[in-house]
Amino acid sequence: MNPPPHEEDDHVQDEHVLPLPDPNDHDHESATISSLLRLALSNPDQQTAMLSNYSTSYNAVNVGIVLPVLKYSLSTSAHPQTTKVPLVQRILDVDEQSDEQDSIVASSLLAGMIFGQMLGGYLGDALGRRNAMMMVMGLQIGASLGGAFISTDDTRGLGTLEQLAIWRFVLGIGAGGVYPLAAVMSAENSGNASNQTHDRNAASRSSRQHEYEPASANEGLQSDEYEADENAVNEEISSFQRVALTFSMQGLGFITVPLLSYPMLAMQWNIDLIWRLLLGLGAVPGLFVMYLRLFRRYSSNELEDANAAEKVHKRSEGGSLELTQPTDDDEVNNSNDEGKSSFQSTVSTLFSDIVDGDPSVHVSDDHQMALVDESHLDVDDRYEGFNDCADGFNLRYNNESDPSPSAEQKQSLWSAIQQEQNLVGKFIGTAGTWFLFDVLFYGNTLFEPVVLEAAFGSKDDIEDGYTLLLLAVRDSLMISLLSLPGYFMTVVLIGRRTCVCGSLRTHGSSRCNSIFSPCTQTPACIQMQGFVAMFILYLIIGLYWTSLENIQWLLLVLYAGSFFFANYGPNSTTFLLPSVTYLKECRSTLNGLSAAAGKLGALVGASAFEPAADRWGESSVMITCAIVSLFGFILTRVCVGHQSRH
Repeated sequence: MNPPPHEEDDHVQDEHVLPLPDPNDHDHESATISSLLRLALSNPDQQTAMLSNYSTSYNAVNVGIVLPVLKYSLSTSAHPQTTKVPLVQRILDVDEQSDEQDSIVASSLLAGMIFGQMLGGYLGDALGRRNAMMMVMGLQIGASLGGAFISTDDTRGLGTLEQLAIWRFVLGIGAGGVYPLAAVMSAENSGNASNQTHDRNAASRSSRQHEYEPASANEGLQSDEYEADENAVNEEISSFQRVALTFSMQGLGFITVPLLSYPMLAMQWNIDLIWRLLLGLGAVPGLFVMYLRLFRRYSSNELEDANAAEKVHKRSEGGSLELTQPTDDDEVNNSNDEGKSSFQSTVSTLFSDIVDGDPSVHVSDDHQMALVDESHLDVDDRYEGFNDCADGFNLRYNNESDPSPSAEQKQSLWSAIQQEQNLVGKFIGTAGTWFLFDVLFYGNTLFEPVVLEAAFGSKDDIEDGYTLLLLAVRDSLMISLLSLPGYFMTVVLIGRRTCVCGSLRTHGSSRCNSIFSPCTQTPACIQMQGFVAMFILYLIIGLYWTSLENIQWLLLVLYAGSFFFANYGPNSTTFLLPSVTYLKECRSTLNGLSAAAGKLGALVGASAFEPAADRWGESSVMITCAIVSLFGFILTRVCVGHQSRH
C-alpha cells in the first residue's frame, strides 16, 4: 500500500509519519518546552505529581548523609557543643554492630518501598489517584517528622538507629506509594481534551501507513485523518514529556540533600540539630501537596471539560446537540460541609473524591476514559491494536466483542487485569527491565567511594572527623551534579528524532539516512541506547580498572557517563513505560507491581555486589554490571520493542 500523496516532498511525507518539531526551529522548540513548563506551573495535578516525586527522592537519599552525621553526633554526645574530635572518634571507624544497624536502616526503607509500591498502586485504582496520593503523602509527612524527633536515649529499650529504622519503614511505604501514582497522574493529566488520544499511542498511525490507498476522491478524508494522527502523536509525546518532567524531580531531590547539609556543616551548626533538620525537612514537600489539595482543588479536569465541550460543539455545528454543563462539585461540597467541624471539613476536602468521584478512576465521561470508552469516536477512528515491533505491548480492541462500558458497567480491577492483552509480555517488559536496571543502579552506588577516592585522593591522612563529614557531603554533591543533566536530557529529547552522528534531525543527509539510520527517541529507544551505553562504559571500567586508577579524570568521566546514560535511559523510561502501557482501570496497580520488581532488584544489587567485590574484586563486579546491562537491552528489544519506525 502507498502512503497518502506527498511523495514529491520527503520532508512533508516524513512529517505525516512522525510529526515532530524541527530542532532547527528554535521558536517551535522553545514554545513546546515553555508550554510544558506552563502546564507544570499551572496545573495542580501535575504539580502534585512533581512535588510528591521530589519528596520521595529527597526522603529516600537523605539518610545517606543523616547516618554519618547522626553517628558523629552520638560519638560527641558527651560534648554537644564540640564540632571537632580526635582521630579515635572518626565516624568511619565504626564497629561491626554499627555496620549491621546501618544495613537495617537501609533495608527497612527498601522493604517499606516494596510494600508501599504495591499498596499505592492498588489504592490508585481502587480509590482514585488523588485520594491514594493524599494517603501516601500523609505517611511521608508523619514518618519524616517522626524520624526527626527520635530519642537518642537508649534507656527506653530501642536504640537510636532502631527507632530510625522503624520510621524509615513507614516512610518507605509512603515513598513507594508515590512511584505508580505520580507516573500515572502525569500520564493521564493533560491540559486539553486530546488527553484521550495519548492512551491510543501509535495504533492508528502504524496501521494507516500501510492501509491507505490514495485516491483523488479520498484525499480530503485522508488529510483529515492524518491531521488527527498528528494530534495523537503530539499528545503522546506530550504525555511522555509530562512523565519525564515528573521523574526529573528525582534529580532535584537528590541534589537538595547535600545543598542543604553542606552549609549547615560549614557554618558549624549544632550537630544534633543538623540531622534532625535534614529528616524533618522531608515533610515540607508533602505539606505543599496537602496545600494544593486543600486550597487549589480546581484541577486540569475542569479545563478538559471545557475543551471537550468546545470540541463537541465545533463538530456538531449546525446540529441540535445539547451539552449538559458539568456540576460544580466544589460548590456542592462547600454547601454540604457547612455544618461540619473544621477537622471533618478538612478531611472531607482531602479525600472528597471518594464521595464525589475521582475522574482518574471512575468511567463517567468520554474524555476521561480514552482506553476503554471510545463511543464518542466514529467507527472508522477506533483502532485495532498498538503495533509494536516485538508485539509485546499490543493493546487490542474490537468494536463488536469489546463494547465501551458505561459508568454502570465499569470493570472491576481483577476483570481489567484479566482483559489486559498480552499481560505477561507487557509485565516482563515493564517489571523485568526495571528489576535489571535497579540491580545496576543500586549495586553500582557501592563503588562511589572507590571512584571518588581514585578521583580526589585518599582521605586516610585526614584526622578530623568533622572534615570527613564535609568531604562526604562534597562527594555526594559531586555525584548528584554529574548525574543531573541526564534527567532533563530525557525531557528535552523524548519523542524527537536523533542520529548517532550528532544531528537531532536528518532529512537531507543521505549519509546519515543510509549508514546510521536516524532513531526516534521513543521510551523503548531511550531505554535500549541507555543499556548499550552502560554496557560499554561498565565493560571499559571493568577491563581497565587497574590502569584507570592511575588516570583519575578518565575514571571519573566514565563513571559519571554511566550515571548520565542511566538517567537519560532506563532510570527514566522504566518509570515511564508502565504509566502508558496498561488499561486505565488497572494501570496504577500494574505500575506499582513493576516498581516493586525494581526495588527487589535494588535489594539484590545492594546485597550481592559488596560480597562479590570482596571475593572477586571491583573489576569483576563492573564486568558483571556490563553483562546485566546487555540482558537489559535484550529484554527491552524483545518485550518492549523498538518503535523508531513510527
